[in-house]
Amino acid sequence: MSKIKIVTDSIANLTDEEIKVYDVHIVNLNVLVDGVSYIDSDEKIAKETFYQVLKEAKELPKTSQPSIGTFLDVYDSFEDGTEIISIHVASSLSGTASAAQQAGDLSKNHVTVIDSEFADRGQAYQVIEAAKLAQAGASKEEILEKIKDVKEKTTLYISVFSLDNLVRGGRVSRAKGLLSNLLNVKVIFEFKDGVLTPMQKGRGSKSIQKFLDEQVYPKLETLTVKECSLSYVCLTEFLHEQIDKLKSMFQEQVLHIGFTVPTVCIHTGEGAFAMMYYHD
Repeated sequence: MSKIKIVTDSIANLTDEEIKVYDVHIVNLNVLVDGVSYIDSDEKIAKETFYQVLKEAKELPKTSQPSIGTFLDVYDSFEDGTEIISIHVASSLSGTASAAQQAGDLSKNHVTVIDSEFADRGQAYQVIEAAKLAQAGASKEEILEKIKDVKEKTTLYISVFSLDNLVRGGRVSRAKGLLSNLLNVKVIFEFKDGVLTPMQKGRGSKSIQKFLDEQVYPKLETLTVKECSLSYVCLTEFLHEQIDKLKSMFQEQVLHIGFTVPTVCIHTGEGAFAMMYYHD
């Protein structure tokens, strides 16, 4: 068994099978809904139904990063001398990596904390490739180099149909959010190096479709894609069309399509989705 252990947080949106097969250790973020706290993977806020919880909440649910103590418990649960690589959601979105680093400084084991600079499956790509190498007996240096390579070859787009939650969560300015909502403007961002950059905006979903048809799908056809993912808050007719398109382009083993995690739902809102991929 590998002496190098891989740790990540629940925002990576790994499946139960991936966690088991790749021996990845998950530290959950917490979600606060109308005063009740749940862990990110709790069955009471299942990914499939959380958007309904979000719609019915009296106040905007909040997220909280894992405590330093929670991370320390995970790191110190491994036998003495274990090398740990801990890969986390972009520090621009959460203080999770900072808490991990503080815990790593206190741990009996050696912990290398990585800011993935992504979220959801964009983060998962780094975690899975690192875990594969760890299981194969690769050195820490080899794993860190692979993580860097995957990060550089990852692209993530996120589209929101309302900026309300991003504004309330401090991810975009109030002025931009108000203007967008007044004009019924839908926005698609590229999330790169931990920064959200608007790529296309317009009224309704047609502008988003235009961007995907002209900028994203043609690019995908030129690459050797390792995985293409579509994560969403809830399914819409628009998303069904994108899923059909992706299924026509890729074999099933290359695609990962499903609900995002509750912590992401809170900041993006109903109708939001992320399309991401990484390539050779």
